[in-house]
Amino acid sequence: MEWQLREEDPQHSVVSTTGHQVGAVTSDQACFERIGQAQRSDPETRCVITWLEESLTKPEWRKVSSCSTAVKSYWGQWESLKLHEGRLYRIVDNDVAQQLWQLVVPQA
Repeated sequence: MEWQLREEDPQHSVVSTTGHQVGAVTSDQACFERIGQAQRSDPETRCVITWLEESLTKPEWRKVSSCSTAVKSYWGQWESLKLHEGRLYRIVDNDVAQQLWQLVVPQA
């Protein structure tokens, strides 16, 4: 499994990996724990994590409309967002028919 830091969103960086066993291979589990804590400390990612923990159903727009641009962006990507071991990931398909799990890292 290969990890790489990617800048895709001006407000949030992502750490990406190919394969399906996210977090199974890492040299620094404490790093993942700190990222999970940072996600829960960040108001934007915390909001999305809370919604995913409450329900896998996409929240209604009225619940999101007053939120920040970043939260609205996550809402638009709802079907691609997953929680794994308490951390928020964005899952995308890459060119070789594998899933790319992007660990969402808050800016703050």
